[in-house]
Amino acid sequence: MNYASNGVGTIPHLAIEVLMREARIEMVHVPYKDLGAAITELVAGQEMLGMAGGPVRPGLPQITAEERRAMRADVEKTGLLARIPTAKAA
Repeated sequence: MNYASNGVGTIPHLAIEVLMREARIEMVHVPYKDLGAAITELVAGQEMLGMAGGPVRPGLPQITAEERRAMRADVEKTGLLARIPTAKAA
């Protein structure tokens, strides 16, 4: 399984590395030049998993149409992301 991030050493990259270590799983890191490029490839189905450390607006249409699954790390359910479950709830 591949996972996307917005670059080597970024917070999303390192967070998924921690997740892999804790879950004892292996995935292949595919770094993109920026968050927009990573989200574009996730939305297109080129990558299986990604973690965003910033705005996810490019992927909102697919998320709200339930073409892609998402979960949030924050605890407040407000605004455009109110329908997306938190990581704790998921």
